[in-house]
Amino acid sequence: MRADLPGRIIIAAAMDQELAPLKIAFRPSIIQQLLPPRPQKRDRGQRSGWTNSLESPLTKGETGEVTSKSILSRLPFEGGTVPDVQLLKTGIGVAKAAESLGRCLAQGRVRAVLGIGFAGGLSLELQAGDLVVARRIRRNGVTMSVSPNLLEVAEKVRFRGTPVHFGTFITVDQILGDSRAKGTLAASLENHEVGCVDMESSAIGQVCSERQIPFLIARCVTDKVGEDLPIDFNHCRKSDGEIETRKILLSALRHPSALAGLWGLRNRSRQCAENLADFVKEFLCAAFA
Repeated sequence: MRADLPGRIIIAAAMDQELAPLKIAFRPSIIQQLLPPRPQKRDRGQRSGWTNSLESPLTKGETGEVTSKSILSRLPFEGGTVPDVQLLKTGIGVAKAAESLGRCLAQGRVRAVLGIGFAGGLSLELQAGDLVVARRIRRNGVTMSVSPNLLEVAEKVRFRGTPVHFGTFITVDQILGDSRAKGTLAASLENHEVGCVDMESSAIGQVCSERQIPFLIARCVTDKVGEDLPIDFNHCRKSDGEIETRKILLSALRHPSALAGLWGLRNRSRQCAENLADFVKEFLCAAFA
């Protein structure tokens, strides 16, 4: 895939935590934040470094827009420069993901969308921290496939230290934290089919398919198929579907035995976010080399 073609690469995730390491990687220097954007110049033959163009600021926690400093970044790699990359926090769930991504796509030309985030494992071989790339996505009996060209690139990525699997994502409407519920969903997979569960992948696929925009989904496993989440996070969601930290703390106070599990899940989630960021960088460089 040529790096000099116009259009943005959208990296979409439901929550700030899933994008946090990428926000740091794409963050401009203090000087760049204070000064207005200006064209980046470099000598012929010089390998490009980090460059950024800044747009209007974004209120913390807002969805449907780019990250906190609205950065369009360029990643350095051998042989050229990756096209503009835009980070998008969609919010949790199918409806919010579809609305936010649709609004973002309407802002200008988009070359491809890469959906990332956390997922629950549905296969015994999936361990916490493992990366899963979707070949297909299922929701309510309907199956769609990711873009074959992007999948081919993902299959060629050499990712050290973290197991990478390819399989099926099943999109649901609630946070699936009960091991019995995950086991029931896992039974719907075919023999030897690797699967995980999430809440936004089908929306990303549907919106992109309707607009004929190539898309790929990659997620990192935070909880295994036989594990229960420490609390029911569905009880910690606000009316708009987002998770409220205050409700998590109140639930932990009511169930002190859940504290260790919550702390462990926090650490897992941070590691998963780092794994996703590493994959994104490797994927972009492989896709546009």
